[in-house]
Formats: sequence, structure tokens, C-alpha cells
Amino acid sequence: MTALVHSQHNDDETADLREDRDRFVAFAFAAAHVFFEVDPALDVTHATGALQWLSGTRDDVFTGRNVGDFVVRDDRRLLKAACSLAQRDGQFRPITLRFRQIDGRIVKTVASGACLPVKDNHIYIALRSYTVGRSLDAMAELHRDAAGHITDELAFARVVAGAGAAARQSGEPLSMSLFDLGGLSALRERLSPLDAADMAAEIEAHLQSCSIDGVPVAQVGEESFGLLHHQDLNVEGLAAQIDQATAERVPAASRISVRSATIGVTETNLNENDVAKAVVYAISQFTERNITFTIRELDAAYKEMLGDTQARFAALKQTIGQSAFDLVYQPIVGLTSHEVHHHEALVRFRELGDQSPFDLITFAEQVDMIAPLDLAICQKAINTIKSTARGGRQISLAVNLSGRSLETPAFLDRLQDLLREAGPLGRQLMFEVTESATIRDLEAANNFLLSLQTMGHEVCLDDFGAGASAFHYLRALSVDYAKIDGSYVLESRSDADARSFIRSMTELCRDLGIETIGEMVEDETAARTLTDLGVGYGQGYLFGRPLPAI
Repeated sequence: MTALVHSQHNDDETADLREDRDRFVAFAFAAAHVFFEVDPALDVTHATGALQWLSGTRDDVFTGRNVGDFVVRDDRRLLKAACSLAQRDGQFRPITLRFRQIDGRIVKTVASGACLPVKDNHIYIALRSYTVGRSLDAMAELHRDAAGHITDELAFARVVAGAGAAARQSGEPLSMSLFDLGGLSALRERLSPLDAADMAAEIEAHLQSCSIDGVPVAQVGEESFGLLHHQDLNVEGLAAQIDQATAERVPAASRISVRSATIGVTETNLNENDVAKAVVYAISQFTERNITFTIRELDAAYKEMLGDTQARFAALKQTIGQSAFDLVYQPIVGLTSHEVHHHEALVRFRELGDQSPFDLITFAEQVDMIAPLDLAICQKAINTIKSTARGGRQISLAVNLSGRSLETPAFLDRLQDLLREAGPLGRQLMFEVTESATIRDLEAANNFLLSLQTMGHEVCLDDFGAGASAFHYLRALSVDYAKIDGSYVLESRSDADARSFIRSMTELCRDLGIETIGEMVEDETAARTLTDLGVGYGQGYLFGRPLPAI
């Protein structure tokens, strides 16, 4: 009788286990289309589910093969990093993987995985169809560059803010982590281009494997990266993994130092706009001031940012109101005539001394003070043109206009009034369109520039070739000159590819009826090279440094 009861108990327990198993299987297949079981080498030991959807054939082509063989080459490193993460932490969160079918077509999937120690550290990978509409990746798509990265800290901050708002609705806590890889730039220079690219891809794969819902890694500084992830991520473990990945490629003396900082993005009462501002501030604290932090709320960063911003805002407003800045002038010279065509007027802030004005100009763009600053610079340039004319000389000056100003109708109205008040001498003012802030409404910006050209002013596109958007600007904006970025001019003395690139840019501009100006012309060799390549004008130390007097 006892044996019968024991047998009945075992049968009941087995039935319960089967029922639990069936529930888990049903639950799993409700959330995914395909399951792989892979060993530590990523060889598939079992495959089930909608295999035809993934492979494009009715046969099971996966079992016994390495799963990486079916993944698009560019995603294999990400898959390997994700599986390493699962072996370390027990799981990897959803990542985006592209599989190649038998006929070559690409299937985009969302993959997640777990490592169970009960079976020789095998990894279980679940794959479902990629749907942008339900992924945070949809937000990131708006801010990607051609390589798929988030483009800058402001774009990353907007993605973080949007993700935080969505996560607060779902109740899933998210964090943002920043990683500074000290010595990475110097290490890249010591490695061959192939080894440097391989190391960069390895670092990015480890970061990307921890990102939430495929949101791409952001590069927020020369050696700094931003990552949006679940709050339970082992950030120190990830930093150690990155350190190990670089250590395997370089001598101990050349290793980078990994510094990280983490901040929660869901536990806050701030709105999305203010969250984005706080994130930008936190990034600047981390990258510029080397401040490492781990805080759960953005409110503290926001309050600190407000105090810092208000003080800087008040100082900038006073600087503009009192015209507490100076202009220095650098000549632009005809490469064949050797005559000065015009001068570029460059701003120098007295409070900064000899420091670059770039950060202060960027701050002015961020707090919507760039239009008043641009107007004040234009006014000072016009005053220079007038005073020089009274001395019996006639000059033309070029001033920089921010992309933010070009999108401000009130700025155009005020600038037109300023130019009309200047009379005929005002037409000697030229304008350079800078890329310090991205131009979002190109049609409005082009209408702005056309109105200036109608009034008799010439327009130049600055830093042509420095970024992918410059070619887009050249196509969309009406300009008279394109200023070739100085990095190409410096490289052209010894690099045939740089010379070919300059020649291509020059020919493109010639076909569009646009004159070209080469920056950073520091010696006769550079001047001759640009002349041979068809560039019409040059600017650089060969012709003169920026000086307070013309």
C-alpha cells in the first residue's frame, strides 16, 4: 500500500512537471519565433520553432553548425559579446541581429538569451521578428549617422529622455552609463588601421550587447561612449570586459584605463525636455571635468545644471549686451593672384583670454542666445568696415552664422534691418554658414540665405567635407563659396587620397558654380598643391594669422 501511494505521488509530481514544462514552452513560443540551444563555442545543439522563416528553407540547416555562420558578418562580434555576457551574468537582454537566408536575403531579428549552468554552460537564444514600432530603436533611428551610431551627446540625451518617459509608463527602471576609455586615441595611433578598427569594433560590440532594445551606442567624446541599459546591468563587469578586450590586443604598457559613471533615468519628476538637459549636463561633467558619479535620480544633476547654467547665461548675456568681445581678422587670398579677397572676422571673448571660443558659442546655441550673439558680431564687423572706409580703405569681411540663427525668423528680420541701416557699405559683409549646430529646416535656411544674396551679400559654406551633412548642405543651400576643411589640406601634402578628395570636391563645386577656399594653408607646398587641384583661394598662416588690426 505504501509503495502504491509513493508511486501515485511520483506520477502526480511528474504530471505537474510536464504541465509546468508545457506552460513554459507555450510562454516561450508566444514571445519568440525560433529557439537555439548552443554550446560555449556557439555550435547549435538544438534548433526549434519557425526555422523556415529564419533560413528560407524547410530543412534544419542550423543543428550542428555554428550560429555565427548564419549571422551577417558585421553582427557576429555582437553575438559573441552577448553570449559572453550571458556566460558571465546569466543572460543577455534583447539585441538586434541580422540573419542571412539561404538565398541571401536578410532577416532582421531581436535576440535574447540565457545561460543555464545545468547543462555545460549551454546558452539558450530566443529570436523574434524585429518590429521598429515596439522598440526604443525607433527613437534612436532619428539620430543615427551613416555608420549607425548616435551622432552626438544632444541626440543621445533626447533618446535617453524619450526612453525614460516610456520606461516610467511601463515601470521598467533604466539607467544611462558613460564610459571613458583613457588613452584610446593614443592607442589607435600606435596600431595599424586594421588593428585599430578591429579593436574599436570589439569595444563597441561589448557595449552594444548590453544596450536596451537595440538602441545604438553613442560616442559623446573623443574617448567617451554612452549606453542606455537596464538598471540591473553589472556596469563594473562590463568595464572589466572592455579592459580585457583591449588588453588581449596590446602590450600591458599601452593599455587603456576604463572609467565609468551611471545615472538612473526613470526615477524623476522632470519632463522629457528637462531630462535631456540634465543628461547633457551629466555628460559634460563626466567628459570635461572627469567627475565620476553613481546617482539614482536626475533631479540632483538638473538642479546643479540650473545653477551652473544660470550663472553662465547671465555672464553671456552681459558679454553680448556690453559687446565685451573682440574681432580678429584673417585674410583669404587668391592662390594665383596673391591678392587679398576678403578677411574672416573671428570672435574672441575677453573673459576667455587666449582660450578657444568654441565651448562658449556652443553654450550660446544650447540656451538660445546664439542669435543675439551673431547679431552683435555682425554689428561689430559693420563698424569695422565703416571705420576702415573712413581711413580710405575698402574691405570685405566674412562673419560666421550659426545654423540655429538661420532657423530664427526674428533674427533674419533684425539682421536685414541692420544691413539696411549700414547702407551701401553693408554689402561688403559676407556670411559663413557653420556646422556647430545642425540645420534642421534646410528649406527655411536656404530661403534665409537667398534673401541675403538678393541684398548683395555673398555666402560661404564653412568646413566643407568635415562631415557627411556638409554634402547635404551643399545640395540644399544656395552658396557662393565652399571652404574645404583644413584637415584635408594638411593631409594633402603627403596623402594621395586627400588630394583626390579635394580634387573631387573642387570639381563638384565648379560644376555648381561655386568657388572654393582651402583652410590651413601653412606653407608654399600646400598653396601649390591646392592651386594644382583647382582651388581658387587659400586661408592660413602662410598668408597671415588672425590679428586685431587689418
